[in-house]
Amino acid sequence: MMVWVMLMMVVLAWCTHQSDTHMTDSQFEHQHAMDMATKDAQEQSWSKIATVELLAPANPQQIMTWSVEYMTGVQWYLAQPADEPNAPWVVIIHEWRWLNDNIKQMAEVLAMNGYKVLAVDLYNGQVATEMEQARELSSSLDQEVSTRNLLAAEQYLRWLNSSKVASLWWCLWGKQAWELSAASDSLDATIIYYGRLPSDSEIVGSIKWPILGIFAELDNGIPPSAVNAFEQALAEQGRSDYDITIYSGVNHAFANPTGQAFAKEATLDAWSKTLEFLETNLGA
Repeated sequence: MMVWVMLMMVVLAWCTHQSDTHMTDSQFEHQHAMDMATKDAQEQSWSKIATVELLAPANPQQIMTWSVEYMTGVQWYLAQPADEPNAPWVVIIHEWRWLNDNIKQMAEVLAMNGYKVLAVDLYNGQVATEMEQARELSSSLDQEVSTRNLLAAEQYLRWLNSSKVASLWWCLWGKQAWELSAASDSLDATIIYYGRLPSDSEIVGSIKWPILGIFAELDNGIPPSAVNAFEQALAEQGRSDYDITIYSGVNHAFANPTGQAFAKEATLDAWSKTLEFLETNLGA
C-alpha cells in the first residue's frame, strides 16, 4: 500500500490577464503588444539557450527531459536531475501565449538546480503567434476545465508519492494560482511574479503558507498600491511568513528574457530570491 507523503506546493504567479486591480483587456494587451509584434525580431536576437545561459547555476546537474500525457489529450513537458529520483517537484504553467521554448527552458534550469519539473499546458497544444490568437485562447479558457487540469497535476504527483512540490506560474495565469489555492488544501507556499492579487478576504484568509511576491514599480495592471494593499491584508492576519519586493524602474513581465520589458539586474535578483525561497520551503 502506497504511503502518501505530505504534498508541499509553491505557487509562482507570473503575470495575469485580469486582476482585482481592474486591469482591462486593453491594458493587458498593450503591456504584451511589443512581445507579439516583435516576435520575428525576438527570434533573431534571442537564441534557444538564452534563458539557460542567464539563469543556469554555475555547476548545473545533468538532466533528462521528455513529455508525458497525464490527462487525455493533455501533455506535460518534464525535466529532472538525472541522479536525484527523490528531488522535490516544481509544477510550472506557461504565459498567455503558449508552452514555448522559454517556458521549457525554465523547467530545465530548475532541473539543473536539483528539482523535478512538470510544465503544464492549459491550451491543449494550441499556440498563439499573433495578438488575436492569444486573446482568443485566453478568453475561451474554461476555468472549470483548467482547475481540473491543475488538480490532476496534484493528483499525478501524489500518485508518484512526491514528498514536496513547487509550482511556477507565468504570464496571464497568475489567476490560476488562486483558483488552485481555493480548490486545494494541500498547498504549502506561494511565489507570485507580478500576478493577480486576490481581493476576496476568504481567498486571502485561505492562504496558510509562506508567500514570496515579486512585483514591478511601473506595472499599470498590478500597481504598487495593489501590492501594498495585499501586503497589508496579510499583516492584518498576523502573518509574518511573507516577503514582498517591488522592483523600482521596471515594468510588467520584466523577468521574461524574451520580452522587451526584460530587466537583467532585477531578474537575477528576483531569481536569487526565488531559489532561496524554494530551498527554504522545499529543499533541493
